[in-house]
Amino acid sequence: MMARTGNKIMDKITGFLRYDLKKSLNMYIAVLMVVPVIFFIYMLFALNLAQMNLRGFFDKSPITAVMFIVCLVDLVVAYILFFEKERLLNNRINVIWVFTALTIAQLAVGNLVSLVLGIIVLYLSKDIKSDNNKLHKNFIYLLLGCVPLYSVSALILINIGIH
Repeated sequence: MMARTGNKIMDKITGFLRYDLKKSLNMYIAVLMVVPVIFFIYMLFALNLAQMNLRGFFDKSPITAVMFIVCLVDLVVAYILFFEKERLLNNRINVIWVFTALTIAQLAVGNLVSLVLGIIVLYLSKDIKSDNNKLHKNFIYLLLGCVPLYSVSALILINIGIH
């Protein structure tokens, strides 16, 4: 009963937003590209106003240093997803593995917009019909490279938050 209610809610949300899988994947990639660019612009203004170098800025604000790393990883993930989009959309197993890991990682580092878009992509992946049940090697490399960086960043953020 609860699953049907959840499906109806997600159907209403995706219907209201007029999202299909390809559009929601493009939105996810766009968010992963645009947010780091905005963050880097913010850092440039902050560095200019504070009249300090990057190292001094990171020493003064360790959270900014961690978020800088997260933004770099976001750009790498967006780049890979952009160029592997067609391969991703042709295999449901790829979508499930990649977006489950990325959605959990985005939650861990506090990227709520990416979290919501990742959930929408996972929900819409039910429409993919594929015969191949193997995870493609490019997506294995993505998961092995980026998820540990997100995890370490999340642990550092938690450590900073505790102290």
